[in-house]
Amino acid sequence: MIARSMAMVMAMTICVGAGAQELATPLLTIGPVSGVTIDGRFSEGEWEGAVGAGAFMRLGGDLARSLGGCIVGYDAEALLIGWQLKGKPVAQPRGRDGEVWRDDDIELFVQPPGAATYFHFGVGASGDMLDELAT
Repeated sequence: MIARSMAMVMAMTICVGAGAQELATPLLTIGPVSGVTIDGRFSEGEWEGAVGAGAFMRLGGDLARSLGGCIVGYDAEALLIGWQLKGKPVAQPRGRDGEVWRDDDIELFVQPPGAATYFHFGVGASGDMLDELAT
């Protein structure tokens, strides 16, 4: 059962190029949503209860000022993240669990409080995805 309010520690990075760095970890307290349809559109009222997030960083530490933002919520089945990006993306097919970070991509790192491991999710502009459990 999911609580009415879920707190998750998430470090969200919009990545361009390769490399790694230490980032400040934001804390988002997200709310429940209902009736969200995964169709590439943000319909009015559909994301009511979700929390907005922005001010993302590129690898290398630069602020990604014009890349858009996201909204985050959850329902009984899943954590839901709606990204709204600007501009034409740069991408080539990388395959499932490929190096999507080499192109324009969205990556999400989730680490439960006190855990040594974290979850890493990524979606490249080509639509290729990756997921891993890492330490």
